Amino acid sequence: MIRRYSLVMAALFIISFVFAASMAAGNSDPYSMQNSVYSDNSNNLNSTTSNHTGLDTDGDGFQDQSELDSGSDPYDEASTPVDLDGDGVPNSEDKFPEDPDKWEKDDLSYYYFISYILIFELIIAFAYVSYTRITQRNVLNHNTRLKVYEFIILNPGAYFKDISEQLNINKSTLRYHLKNLQDTGQIKVIQDGKFKYYFPIGYNDSLFLTPIQKEIIEVLKQNESLTTKELAYRTGKARQTMLYHLNNLRNKNLLRYGKINNNIVFWYLDENVIDSTHY
Repeated sequence: MIRRYSLVMAALFIISFVFAASMAAGNSDPYSMQNSVYSDNSNNLNSTTSNHTGLDTDGDGFQDQSELDSGSDPYDEASTPVDLDGDGVPNSEDKFPEDPDKWEKDDLSYYYFISYILIFELIIAFAYVSYTRITQRNVLNHNTRLKVYEFIILNPGAYFKDISEQLNINKSTLRYHLKNLQDTGQIKVIQDGKFKYYFPIGYNDSLFLTPIQKEIIEVLKQNESLTTKELAYRTGKARQTMLYHLNNLRNKNLLRYGKINNNIVFWYLDENVIDSTHY
């Protein structure tokens, strides 16, 4: 529904834009179009009018009808219409009798027409943007976005690659839908290094453990206590990476640490974690 409406609105917008552009290209200068009614020779005396075609009996450069309209004698070369600005257009037909560069008033209907086209385009653009704007009310109306949201509901803490592979959605499309879900308050994101984990709003993410943190707990369940170096070796992680996750687990009250000879730090599980079946 939304896609069909969007295509219709986009098509109308393109049609109106192309039509206005073609009109502007064909009539870029309406004033010169009006002025082309008259053509002046080098002496600015021999003018002909498209709207007064006919004879010039006395050969004075003015059509007989123009002379009759202005009150001069079309049979007397010495009798010519009054032309104050010398542009070859009789004052009776000249809208600017004292300006040799202008003789016709601008046709404002052209500008009105273009203005209507532009206003129509703005209305279309506004309606299109308003209708397609993603809000909390309509964010789940999109089938793909709804699938992503439902997947996160069923799999709290799902990470980007897992969502993409499980739902067979390319990365750019998934990134777009996840952003919309986050912007409209449907999901939240926890960043862990270069990884992002997605949760539905309201989920207690303090219970969430990254794959590395789960591995640390499993290793410590099998060993009473281990140093940072030993944990890094057994999990194949760098020491700095291990320290980062160990401190996160400690902040969640899942790990404890102590010191022995030469201030060597060792880590062990909290009693609640040892007895819990959740971890």
